[in-house]
Amino acid sequence: MKPAIFGGNTPPLSPGVSVRVYQAGTAVLATVYDFASGLAIDQAGLPLVADALGRFSFTADAGQMVDVKIGGEGTAADLAYNGGAARWFKNYPMVDPKSYTPDNVLGAVSQAGGVPTGAIIERGSNANGEYIKFADGTQICTKTGGAVQFVNSSNLNFPWTYPASFVSMPFVVGNIKDVVLAVAKDLHVNCYEANTTNAFVSVLSVAQFVLEDAVGSMDALAIGRWF
Repeated sequence: MKPAIFGGNTPPLSPGVSVRVYQAGTAVLATVYDFASGLAIDQAGLPLVADALGRFSFTADAGQMVDVKIGGEGTAADLAYNGGAARWFKNYPMVDPKSYTPDNVLGAVSQAGGVPTGAIIERGSNANGEYIKFADGTQICTKTGGAVQFVNSSNLNFPWTYPASFVSMPFVVGNIKDVVLAVAKDLHVNCYEANTTNAFVSVLSVAQFVLEDAVGSMDALAIGRWF
């Protein structure tokens, strides 16, 4: 038995109205709705909750079809509801109760066995830059203004520790932001020794750098997976 939702947009319920849930023709849930508390009085060992929109949540087999019967049991409350006639919702598909709203789209992402269990998007930052994690496992890390250092006459770089680690080696690229270098110097931007936690973002030349060239900064981007 798994949590599932019935979302029938039912007519407003009155105190004491009965609710029956049938799966494969067998009643798996029988409750009486308590209008004052917004809850249902459990009569079958399984909880049911109804909200102001008339949506019920209860325990059944997710992915199965159920019949939901409201009223029609002959009690005083049922007789006062819908003229005593039952309202049936036949062959209603059960769905997983996990739903997203503007309140929970953003938050901490999580997963269990590769199945997302948390928010859709997680965003954060620290001294190493910013990161975005998505529920499908995608992760993007960025860094702006990484200060370059002189390594040797062929290499100016900044060592970048990602703001969030990856589960496997990501794709990493860099960009010269405001490094002032002579046009005559043969340059290209490279990232090397990248792993799941850090990379070197570099400007390379053919033995044309001097110590005074290590002025300015670079930007970097890494894309990979957090699970």
